[in-house]
Amino acid sequence: MKRNWFNKHLLDYGTEKTEVSFFHFIKIYLLHFKLAGKEFIFLAHASLAALIHTFFPFWYGFEMIDWQIDMLKRLHKKLPDLEVWKRIEFKD
Repeated sequence: MKRNWFNKHLLDYGTEKTEVSFFHFIKIYLLHFKLAGKEFIFLAHASLAALIHTFFPFWYGFEMIDWQIDMLKRLHKKLPDLEVWKRIEFKD
């Protein structure tokens, strides 16, 4: 499978090759699906918590900030070569 507009996003962080087998592409796709699915669930939960916090400020206080920091640390661990990490300083 050659790199094109459809699979560029997946292959940019899955391999340096310009062409991969169909099965290797499926493996990269499934890893992406797993990571994106976990982040979707986290963000959906965080959005619901933020909505609840809007009406009831005593629920879900400042720990929501810690959730976001932990999410960024998880993503940094999984995708260490992204350019965006150069703008963030991780202290621990």
